[in-house]
Amino acid sequence: MCTFNIALEDQLVTQAKSTLPDGVSFHLWLQQQVVELLKAQVNNPCRRTGVQHHRLTDEQLAEQLAQYAPLSKNDFPDLSTKDYAYNMRTMSGRVSKGIEKWL
Repeated sequence: MCTFNIALEDQLVTQAKSTLPDGVSFHLWLQQQVVELLKAQVNNPCRRTGVQHHRLTDEQLAEQLAQYAPLSKNDFPDLSTKDYAYNMRTMSGRVSKGIEKWL
């Protein structure tokens, strides 16, 4: 077993201790939290495939979006001719940030 020294803010430790039930050792609770965090990090299959964490599957996203009404054309303001022309001049021929890796 390895031993590590970590530094925590006093105020944060005090707040965390106040949330624990009486008789629960902060030291043991913190050790358990760190072990669980490390296990989740190591056992997460997304980490090995290079997929970013905290992404939703299509099914999870559809479930979350189901609570909202579908968007309609009226939900978007009209774009003036002047704004459209400006956008075309400034964005023409450029790829949006983050999109180039998919092209």
